[in-house]
Amino acid sequence: MYTFDRRKKGEEFSSGGSVAVILIVIALFMTLYLLFISPEERAKILKGDNDTDDDLDDKDSRRIELVAESPGLVSPTREFPTTHRIPSINIFLKTEPTIKQLASSLKISNSLFSDTESTLNFKIENLEDTTSANLFFSVEDSSGELIVKLNGNTIYSKEITNKGVEIVSLPKQLLEERNRLDIGVSSPGIAFWRTNTYSLKDIGVKQEHIKKNSEESRSFTLTGTEKTSLEKVRLKYTQQCNSPLESELTHLDIFVNEKRAYDSEIRCITTEEEIELDPKLFVEGSNDITFRLEKGDFSFNLIKLETESRETTRPTYFFTLTNKQFKDIEEGKRDIELKILLEKSARIKSSRIFINSNEVLMRTDKNEFELDLRDYVIEGTNFIRLHPVNSFTIIGLKVNLEKR
Repeated sequence: MYTFDRRKKGEEFSSGGSVAVILIVIALFMTLYLLFISPEERAKILKGDNDTDDDLDDKDSRRIELVAESPGLVSPTREFPTTHRIPSINIFLKTEPTIKQLASSLKISNSLFSDTESTLNFKIENLEDTTSANLFFSVEDSSGELIVKLNGNTIYSKEITNKGVEIVSLPKQLLEERNRLDIGVSSPGIAFWRTNTYSLKDIGVKQEHIKKNSEESRSFTLTGTEKTSLEKVRLKYTQQCNSPLESELTHLDIFVNEKRAYDSEIRCITTEEEIELDPKLFVEGSNDITFRLEKGDFSFNLIKLETESRETTRPTYFFTLTNKQFKDIEEGKRDIELKILLEKSARIKSSRIFINSNEVLMRTDKNEFELDLRDYVIEGTNFIRLHPVNSFTIIGLKVNLEKR
């Protein structure tokens, strides 16, 4: 929002415009907008990429993979690590521009008998996170010195002799949540017969502000047996860089229960990582893992924590249901299903399947097994454990949460 006020000593200045002039003004402003936004956003606009975050969230949430594993050969004697599936993390600390149009055109003048000055008001959102702000405009005609005041302080006084775009820095220490710009022109002085005039187009303010979500935490549970016999812990994830870094590297820290477990300088690349963590950092019951980023914009997906213990362990997979997800299952808005893709053979594949405190027997000669988990899951941490009765190959094991 802005207000526009024109004050003058003499006769009020009047202006009209045709549709063609309006279209030209719009085109000029769009050009300026493309010049001032970040290269990544400009590329998205020019390519027609106008997906919103809400659209993407809606698209992604229709089907959520809570577990996606490929156990391979299973048997009554083969040991497996226990897998804890952890939801994706998106962390960022980046500078983003905001552009506000204040006026499509201004004409200001100063002579012996008339002094026309223009006032523009604008708001600065998130003043504390603002790194810089600039006034910009296009000069059409000019004579004399153009004078710009911000909240009563003169920040610009210059004679502009060439047409084109001019950028004026707005000192951060003078900015407030509500701001006033006074734009005028110097007096012709002893040349009293002259009139100093400026015609400006596409007047606006570009604000650079920090957008940050520099750390995120996720929780998971270790059973008493798992913690007591814990020998090794491996963290696996896929790192995805969402926008170019200002410098070549940025710093990533990973904490377990508020203690640093890992730190590294990372590049803007997409890569798979596997890290060994100290088992002493983990406790019985609820544990927190935190990713913290120095700067940049990264997503960490397919996060898995694999634990190995001294005791014989069967294929075990943990997953978490949020309060909303569990309510959706109870109310019939979502289905939750276990799908096991088996080897193609006519022989019997048999296994006991434990879902929390429930047991189901799988005995099939087919290459697929499906089970509705609605009556077996709980809000919070859930697990699936396989106790194979004979040897066979599991090509894929998934737990999917889908909208009806």
